[in-house]
Amino acid sequence: MESVLDMLEREGVASVTLRAVARDLGVTHRAVAKQTGGWGGLLAASATAVLHRFDRVVEGTAECGLGVPGAFRAMGRAYIAFARSHPEWIRLLSLPVVTTARTPELVAARRLFYDRMVVAIEDGQHRGVLRSGPVAPIASFAWTAVQGFVLVEHALEDVSDHGPDARAEVFLDSVFLGIRALGDPGWWPESVVAESR
Repeated sequence: MESVLDMLEREGVASVTLRAVARDLGVTHRAVAKQTGGWGGLLAASATAVLHRFDRVVEGTAECGLGVPGAFRAMGRAYIAFARSHPEWIRLLSLPVVTTARTPELVAARRLFYDRMVVAIEDGQHRGVLRSGPVAPIASFAWTAVQGFVLVEHALEDVSDHGPDARAEVFLDSVFLGIRALGDPGWWPESVVAESR
């Protein structure tokens, strides 16, 4: 998969074909198709590798650790930074052929980040900073929101006066504001306070 991920970064998602990968590996496209189950399988395997890479980033980021206050928000920051460093990998994850793929490996890789978010949300609920209730809808909302943000971030440059880092913080503040504990009236994200000045 390393060569496919390198190809994605160098040449973009559109470049990843069975023939291009075969040429890069010095094998026939039939060999690649047999190994991966075809183009969709190749993309699903590539997406699995991307998700494992991101999981290693999260695991290596102390702020994202289990039980660390602010881990949920830190995971959002980590994903945004990862997406900025690897935009073609993120585009791959959003392709319909990938979003609808259900290989056991890809499903398990998707669960890595989701399960980490669930633990961070449960911790935030336990500490009283996140809204109580079912965790799955909160995790699904957050995952969908951050994925949407990284996909349209460049378009936001046209409608936002903020630079990239401030724009990301405003976004994360908005997500957190939407899921904060209802009985926590004293806490407002810094970006919301700054906007009201």
